[in-house]
Amino acid sequence: MVSTDEEVFKCSWSQLRGTFIYILSFLIRFYDSSCIVATKMQNQSIKKKWSLLFLSLSLLLNGLLLGLFALFFLVDNFFTPTLPFAFKRQCAVEPFLATDPLVAHYRTLSFDQLVALLEDTTMLREPICARDLALAICVADHDLDLARALAKEPLFHTPLVEQESLYCYSHLEDRDFQRIALFAKIEKHPFTLQGIYKRLKEEKEPSLVEALCRRPEFHLMQTLFACSERSVDQKILVGLILEGSLETLVDFYEMQRQNCSFEAPVRQELLLRYLDQNSRVAAYLLLATDFSFAKRSLDEKHLVRLLLLLNQETPMRDAFLKELVASHKSQVVKSKASELLGDEVAGRFIERPGIGQLRPKFREPVPASPAPNQHIVRRGESLWLIAQKYNLSVQQLIQINHLQTTTLRVGQVLTIPRSG
Repeated sequence: MVSTDEEVFKCSWSQLRGTFIYILSFLIRFYDSSCIVATKMQNQSIKKKWSLLFLSLSLLLNGLLLGLFALFFLVDNFFTPTLPFAFKRQCAVEPFLATDPLVAHYRTLSFDQLVALLEDTTMLREPICARDLALAICVADHDLDLARALAKEPLFHTPLVEQESLYCYSHLEDRDFQRIALFAKIEKHPFTLQGIYKRLKEEKEPSLVEALCRRPEFHLMQTLFACSERSVDQKILVGLILEGSLETLVDFYEMQRQNCSFEAPVRQELLLRYLDQNSRVAAYLLLATDFSFAKRSLDEKHLVRLLLLLNQETPMRDAFLKELVASHKSQVVKSKASELLGDEVAGRFIERPGIGQLRPKFREPVPASPAPNQHIVRRGESLWLIAQKYNLSVQQLIQINHLQTTTLRVGQVLTIPRSG
């Protein structure tokens, strides 16, 4: 098994080889330019002298180039050179077994205890030190943000425990471990985005909320909603993130890194993804930032899901429901909107007739029944509409039926008095 340090060493050797070739190419280009200058000289003796000099340099440079190519060929195939800047640990890392008692013991330690071991160079098993195993568990089990601690992404890592996400960062030096330990002690929440998200799902601690708001993923989402017509509070965006999956936020961040856009379609697509995860915050944000889009462009599936999540009365929600009741949406959508509004409110709205349709017949005055009759209340009817249908006043209907309120139930039977 090839160690991580050998991979890094090979990478450095390849870079050195590329640098040599680049320098030689530059010298050869300089030689060609000088030859052109020499051929333009008028004095034949000087011209001959410079031509001989450049010919000698050409032979020397070409010989050196051929020698270097031969050296690189031999190094890549037969030798393992040692350079002054070679890494200290260039040996194989044999993974621990998942059932190893030492690994199990380290995993029982708290985060603070593991941080204290980050400067412990006691050899556990060649070449693994105590700090290597402590760092691996800090990163895997406690979500330590190693990239933030080092102010750069770790170069390489090799498996430390078989079939586990524990890795050995053997290329790190003493000063790197000191920097990681200092970061873990000073920073209140030295965790990755996944670690902050996981802890916020358990408890919404204000300092954790603040740590999430400092993340670049949150900044991009905040900028996206800042471009809408209405400002959105940080706490609302935190609630939106916690009601969805972490993958939704990560996917949004990666998409914005590749193609940064803060247009309305990007915001609408993000809210629909959270809506598919039954986020109530996404439902109300969709009305607050994209009311017209929600009313006109949502399909029946998303409208029904949206209505199921709008269980808290707000003026904007009621306005949206009234628009749906009076629209040409499907009967399922309008029934659900009427149910949320309540019979008393929904009864005030009359469905708009379609193109070429006549207005409902009950809107026209009709002669009163010649004898006492009964009327069964249907959805959308109110006392005023029933009174207009039978040429009565609302007060007459209330008195004859001994009603205590003007609210009617669907299926309620009303007595219609004999006309005078």
